[in-house]
Amino acid sequence: MYDGFINAAKEVFGSLPIIVIDRFHVAKLYRKGLDTLRVIDMKRLKEELTQEEYAQLKGAMWVLRKQERDLDAEDKALLKLLFGYSPNLETAYKLRNDLTKIFDTKTERSGGKRRIKNWVARVNVRS
Repeated sequence: MYDGFINAAKEVFGSLPIIVIDRFHVAKLYRKGLDTLRVIDMKRLKEELTQEEYAQLKGAMWVLRKQERDLDAEDKALLKLLFGYSPNLETAYKLRNDLTKIFDTKTERSGGKRRIKNWVARVNVRS
């Protein structure tokens, strides 16, 4: 969560309460990164590709937002085409999905921390 929220809670309630951040707000924040990259790359592709090529990418936003398990053959073909034009978007997509899998895995706190730490290390290697 943002420092402003945490500081406001501490100001109102003191230091006694434990600040808990739910996974849905965390997911909203990390998914925003993929969406931001998509907007940037789609603008670039609109300038670089022909109108016909760019038109084939219609609906990419919705496909990128779907859960992997919900993708059909047409969605997968669209992603393959998009990732051919934007390898960085593919990397961000895979990292986003990997982080979602961590949050979806039932695990002990220590196991979750270890998985997130490993995920962060993979992100840093790619940066």
